[in-house]
Amino acid sequence: MVCGKKACAIPGSAVFSRYLHFGSSIGAKSSLRKITAAEEGAQYNLEWLNKVLEGLDRNVIRGRGERDYFLYIVRLCTRLKALVAGRRIHEQLVQMGIAEQLPLAKFIVQMYLSCGSLDEARNLFDLLPSKDVGMWTAVIAAYAKYGRWQEAIKLFETMESRTGPAKATYFAVMKSFASAESLAGARLVHSRIVELGAENDDLVRAALIEMYGRCASLEEAWSIFSSSVAGDGGPYSVLVWNAIISASFQNGQLKGSLELFWKMRRQGVRPDSLTLATALDTCAASGNLHEGRMVAELVTVYGLQSNDLVNSSLVHMYGKCGSLDDARRVFDGMAHRGPVVWSKMIAAYSEHGHCSEAFVLLKEMESAKMVADASSCVAFLQACGSLLALEAGQEVHGWITMKGLEQDVFVGNALVDMYGKCGSVEEAWAVFDNMKEKNWFSWNFMVEAYCSSGYSTEAIQVFLQMLQEGVKPNAKTFTSVLVACGHAGFIREGILHLVYMSSDYDVVPIAEHYACAVGLLGRSGWVKEAEEYVKKLPDAEASVWDALVTACRIHGDLDRGRSAAESLLECSPHAARSYAVVAGLYDALARSDDAARVRETMTSKGLTEERVTSSILVGNTTCHEFITADTRHKRIQGIHAELEDLGQRIAKDGYAPDASKLLMHERAEEQRQESLFYHSERLAVGLGAIKIRGDCPLRIIRNFRMCADCHTAIKFMSKAMGRTIILRDGSSQLHRFVDGHCACRDYW
Repeated sequence: MVCGKKACAIPGSAVFSRYLHFGSSIGAKSSLRKITAAEEGAQYNLEWLNKVLEGLDRNVIRGRGERDYFLYIVRLCTRLKALVAGRRIHEQLVQMGIAEQLPLAKFIVQMYLSCGSLDEARNLFDLLPSKDVGMWTAVIAAYAKYGRWQEAIKLFETMESRTGPAKATYFAVMKSFASAESLAGARLVHSRIVELGAENDDLVRAALIEMYGRCASLEEAWSIFSSSVAGDGGPYSVLVWNAIISASFQNGQLKGSLELFWKMRRQGVRPDSLTLATALDTCAASGNLHEGRMVAELVTVYGLQSNDLVNSSLVHMYGKCGSLDDARRVFDGMAHRGPVVWSKMIAAYSEHGHCSEAFVLLKEMESAKMVADASSCVAFLQACGSLLALEAGQEVHGWITMKGLEQDVFVGNALVDMYGKCGSVEEAWAVFDNMKEKNWFSWNFMVEAYCSSGYSTEAIQVFLQMLQEGVKPNAKTFTSVLVACGHAGFIREGILHLVYMSSDYDVVPIAEHYACAVGLLGRSGWVKEAEEYVKKLPDAEASVWDALVTACRIHGDLDRGRSAAESLLECSPHAARSYAVVAGLYDALARSDDAARVRETMTSKGLTEERVTSSILVGNTTCHEFITADTRHKRIQGIHAELEDLGQRIAKDGYAPDASKLLMHERAEEQRQESLFYHSERLAVGLGAIKIRGDCPLRIIRNFRMCADCHTAIKFMSKAMGRTIILRDGSSQLHRFVDGHCACRDYW
């Protein structure tokens, strides 16, 4: 509330409650409209809602309830996802005999949908004598969102028979099936639009392309795009271009997506913020800093420097490509930084070994009150996952439980993902198992949680359970399944999944799946077969050649490795990672001259090789970062003493150092140390042994793939210390060392 120029001491929520208590509906409605933006940002407060409900109980009994302010309160329950309170309101309205009156009923249905209670929403929806297009679409969208595609399609057909064909209706429903990735639903809507003769409208055409792209049917998306050509050979509008560029990107066609972007520019079509954001995201996914900078220049050309969407994508692109100073410059210059862009900046620091900066930013995000609602919780949990900040994530989980947000499907998914990324699969399963509503993201995150921690059998079992529950797997699901098959050595099963994903589930394989298949074959020693497989692909992306180079490095196949390295650099000549991977191949094969040549080429192109770092979180307060042979830490003498003691203990258990397993970029430091015990990840283990007492796992992040000798040594250390050590390295593998064994089974 505002009195003159000063805020009243009594908050607007309390004033509303007082008006309601004394039966003044006019005053109550007036106070609701004047609630300050600050209170809205805090999601009003559940305690206030309880007071409102107490007032409603008294007013209903006295017969002083009024429909208008019931609308406000139902909408409040929707905002807060307060299902229990919403049910109480609904029960009272039923007693008053007005629950089925529009627009009140519409808002009650929306409240149930927002809270994920589809059956309660449908029960009321079916009772309504009349329904507008918005209500039909909202319920269909909810069924699609939660993976109940058959019910969504059936309801769509019922709606069509009752309301008749309408272009606006089809347009709205297309968004639903695109979100659901339901190809059957997409084709059904498309056929109706053709019958209606509405397919030549640019808005409809763009929506169709987007829908097919989201459903992984790029061929059908291309068919529509090809039919939308004007007389001069160019498409009618930027909407259509955006749709096909985005569809190509979503389906793993990174090179094709960028080619479309530049072709659009050549044809004189002016890109908008969405076009530039998608192009930047494509550069981020491919690690293409060179073209990313070219797109960034266009941001200034088109005057979009202040656009939040574009700036968020700029932070993501620079961060993914390792240009952290540029990412931070854009981040600091943003006037409005939402939780998502905070999460992206934190992830960028974490992925490139700057975990101290990432952790400082994580604490700033927390203190800036960024964790205030469901969407910001999701972003914060994503940041915790990228940083292995389990304790910070657990604190937010407690807040989520207190606010009653745990049953929000997106919050639940974020919790499963965070616990999975932190290697706490038991807690991930506990959240997943407790979720009343699950969508395909829920299942994907659970499969991925088991997969990343090396529990391949469990990952495949969850996948099979997902199929039994009637939830359709998507492209991401099969990526995790293929990785799980690779870790378990299930070559035949992995190849069969690759075949069945398109024949049985309408999921067209993309570059990510082909890379998994190459890894599956190559890492099992079938390097020749992996090479033949890649050569049969029509246009292999960089990730596929990357997987083949890695397989050649593991098995010491220099001839095939050199050929694959040349193809990788040709495919991705401006990505620093490509040169690092190729140099790593030559390092592992003791080809120092070739490695030096690759690094010289990398430097001449203005690309820089990242420093090797390992970081460990101690409690929820400090992140400690180490480089190889680091002497900067104030407790370095104690760390060295701890490592020397560990070295003696594991030597008695049979560990013998093997310098031949070192990656070349660490050998120079090693020559000065006479011991392998000064690698960055081992220093992190030494600090963890000193600072983290009890049986708490040590959680370490390393930005490069660790050498095989460190992997062997840490297995021995885990047994000698009686501690679980969880380490995520540059291969994105989450190594879980327990009692002398690693869950990856030495397969990474």
